[in-house]
Amino acid sequence: LVRSVMGGECVAADAAADMAAVMDVRPHGDPTPRVWTYQTCAEFGFYQTCDPDSRCPFTSAPHLNTLASYFEVCEAVFGIPREVTRERVEY
Repeated sequence: LVRSVMGGECVAADAAADMAAVMDVRPHGDPTPRVWTYQTCAEFGFYQTCDPDSRCPFTSAPHLNTLASYFEVCEAVFGIPREVTRERVEY
């Protein structure tokens, strides 16, 4: 939305491509998505979620931002159990 308002092109939202990028450990390109994802799983527990039935644009599939969806990424990419991530969120 911001990009289109400012005259730029919209960015495609592709959950599978995003997951593949975060799981890619080859030393190339921008490491920021993988590093940030690790930090949110292991250190910060910072997530932007949307309440169901809100006006948030990320409340419908396939772009459902819930705490559970972030837990799934932490487990799949880094093997960090949801209980560990939950402790960091609650801290």
